[in-house]
Amino acid sequence: MQPKITIITVCYNGEKTIEKTLKSVINQSYSNVEYIVIDGKSTDQTLDIIRKYSDKIAKIVSEPDKGIFDAMNKGLQLATGTWVNFMNVGDRFYADTTLEQLFQDEIAPETGIVYGDTESQKGLLKMTPFYQRRKKNVPMGICHQSLFVRTEPAKRIGFDEKFKVTADYNMVFQLYKQGYGFHYVPVPVAVYDLRGFSARNNVLQFKEIATIRGVKKTPGYYVDYALVVVKSIIKNILY
Repeated sequence: MQPKITIITVCYNGEKTIEKTLKSVINQSYSNVEYIVIDGKSTDQTLDIIRKYSDKIAKIVSEPDKGIFDAMNKGLQLATGTWVNFMNVGDRFYADTTLEQLFQDEIAPETGIVYGDTESQKGLLKMTPFYQRRKKNVPMGICHQSLFVRTEPAKRIGFDEKFKVTADYNMVFQLYKQGYGFHYVPVPVAVYDLRGFSARNNVLQFKEIATIRGVKKTPGYYVDYALVVVKSIIKNILY
């Protein structure tokens, strides 16, 4: 029996890219999908485009929010599936068969996250299965677009909004600390827009991840921080 999967799209003034995101969810060959769209009261044509597909969307919410993770928390609380994924505006599933590929095998009950690879403008980002990593290297580096979280613990943990760009990282970190299993499927799951919010905030991301992981501010920390700052400056100049 196919587990019910909730897909949530969060958007605000995304008229240029929302349709490709909507279609990538609606066109999935997997049949047991609940689709929820959370719009931050867009002032462009985003909501009109969403309403074109209202017969394929279980819930549409359009109201002001306090930021992306506030909106993602709203969607999470509405989710009724066994698994939940966030495919936000501008991103899309890699193929129409992605969900079928990910959930064709039974998932162990102790598993908290199912995840795969991510395609970006830089090419395919392949993940290392968590069981191949040393325990001291906390299993991260996954785009939330390419992971599916078991809904019950996800609701309990939620997205901590004090983290402006890494609340998704924090959720996965908490699941890891609580002993949930991670199930890797070696297939491309999502196509990720590198122009997204977290992708443009590398310095803040570095600092927040250090806070989440309780990294001590040793000389090595400051060297790594300086490298991130320099790379961010170069990136801004070039792009």
